[in-house]
Amino acid sequence: MARILADKDIKKLLGTVIVGAVEECLNPNGIELRMGKHVHFHSTAEEGTLEEESFLKVHSGEAVTISSLEKIDFTAETVGKVSPHKMLMGLVTPTTTMMREGISQVTTKIDAGFRGILNWGLRNDSSKDLIIGYGEPIFKLTIFALDDDERPELAYGERDGDKYMDSERIKDSTRTIPAQIPKTKILSSRFGKIDPKEQLREAGYPFDYISAELIQLGSKLEIVSTTSNKFIDELSSKIDELLKKIGDVIERQGTLQIDSHYYMVAQSLGTPTDNMPLPRLVPVRVFTSGHNKGRILDIVGNIQQVLNEFGFDFADEFPEELGSWFKKWFARSRELLSRPEVATKLKNIERALELSGIHKPQAEINKAEAEAVAVLLNSIAAEPNVLIQIGSLLMVKSTNSKEEASIEVRSLSQEELIQLEQNQPFIKNLDEILKFQQNNITKIAGGVDAGTSQLKSGK
Repeated sequence: MARILADKDIKKLLGTVIVGAVEECLNPNGIELRMGKHVHFHSTAEEGTLEEESFLKVHSGEAVTISSLEKIDFTAETVGKVSPHKMLMGLVTPTTTMMREGISQVTTKIDAGFRGILNWGLRNDSSKDLIIGYGEPIFKLTIFALDDDERPELAYGERDGDKYMDSERIKDSTRTIPAQIPKTKILSSRFGKIDPKEQLREAGYPFDYISAELIQLGSKLEIVSTTSNKFIDELSSKIDELLKKIGDVIERQGTLQIDSHYYMVAQSLGTPTDNMPLPRLVPVRVFTSGHNKGRILDIVGNIQQVLNEFGFDFADEFPEELGSWFKKWFARSRELLSRPEVATKLKNIERALELSGIHKPQAEINKAEAEAVAVLLNSIAAEPNVLIQIGSLLMVKSTNSKEEASIEVRSLSQEELIQLEQNQPFIKNLDEILKFQQNNITKIAGGVDAGTSQLKSGK
């Protein structure tokens, strides 16, 4: 099976297989590729050239093709100088930094035998102009060393259709279509003739909701005097809110599209995903028997701060459920992580909660992490019953009839996680959760057993 090269292996390729790269761009299992000097603007068909210390501006909604600063040489002759009898291929993926700014990029690959600079496409889906500096890291390259049975019969450049070999600048698409096509031979939708509000409605959730909101606002506008400054101000505010929702949805969709590319490429290559660095999602669920909106917002904000300190951000959320109070999210790792690395981060949160709850010296965790956990524990002090799940980490605070409160923090096994996922109503029923805890853990007051700790507190 193809082997992913580590940083020490990639370092040997610099200057020969990867020309123009620098050691500062090395990652544990890859290297960052930087923006070169050639640019093609698709909206205006203009081309430009960047120099050192210059910058590229990409307007909101604009798409460009750019070239890499590094030159890749995966020919057998060049690779053989470093690794005799070996061939290499590469997987090119976007950096998460660009994704956070609302930039859509496409995952691609470099075939064994390719030689030349790379051409990439990106689109600015954010509401702001994007500024990129010459030589700024844009993509990450993961390199695979191919086994003998994985070597291609014909490497890239040995077929007549390999038109991008030895590229030195941006090469136009080699795809061809007839110069004149009869209209009767073209199949297309009526998209260009649809009213914009109808386009949003037909796009489905959540754009159909936005369309309905815009239609309602339009109806109100027709029956209210245009001279009403108050209404105009409210309308402007509503439109700003809707535009922000659209931007957030587009950004989340872009993130999910990029994430899905990672997993689809891994699946296509037959690469096991457990130890492969990937964007990782963990479920986050919160239940409280209280109804104080201010305290609930504090708890949620403090959970978010704990996640931030340990490298996660809220990626998606679901509507809250009232009665008591219940809400769920998905948190996404800011870095590409393997499955064991996710487990380690969740274990670190558990350990931080244990140390904070029993007031031990906290040299095992950094100050920011310790403070975030302490603030979270303090924010649940006034709530009698609280459950917080972060991935495989479960924290339960319960108060008995004598108003004695206890907090239990534990890591769930795979079997227990499956039980909870199949019986999610448990999370909103404290009695059921306590039964679940009693059936699955051994309590040790004031201490820690295998995966479980119990912290005593008074109310």
